[in-house]
Amino acid sequence: MTSEDGQGPNDAPTGHVIGRGWAADFLTRLAFPALAVPPKALYRVLLRGRGFELAVEQSEPMVGFYVTYYVPARSADAAGARAVGYVTERWQNFYSEAKGELEVVVEEVERLPQRFARRARSGFAFYSEDQETLGR
Repeated sequence: MTSEDGQGPNDAPTGHVIGRGWAADFLTRLAFPALAVPPKALYRVLLRGRGFELAVEQSEPMVGFYVTYYVPARSADAAGARAVGYVTERWQNFYSEAKGELEVVVEEVERLPQRFARRARSGFAFYSEDQETLGR
C-alpha cells in the first residue's frame, strides 16, 4: 500500500550516502592498501565520531559516525592515535561545513595476524540522533 506521496511502508531511508563531488567521491573509492613491515604489526581500529551536526537534504541531520581503519603500527596505542589523526584530517577536508566540534573516540583496536589489508579504511557510516538512541 502506498501513501499520498507515492511511497510504500518500506521506502523510508535506512542509511545515508553523503557525496562531496565527483572527484572527492572517486578518490575516496580508490583502494589504498595497508602494509605492515616488521617490526610493525597491522591493527584494525574502529572509531566513533560525535559532537557535530551535519545537514543532509530531506533527512534529519547526522550526529555521529563509525569508521574502520587498518593501520600499521608498533603498538595498539600508536595505531589508535594514527587512525584518529587520519579521521581528523579527512573530516577537515571533506566535512568542514558540519556544525559543532568533532570528537573522535577509539572504540576497538585489534592486532591482526596478517600484515596486509587490501583497503586501509572503510567509508564513514553516519547516523542520526534517532538512530543513535536505537543502539542504546
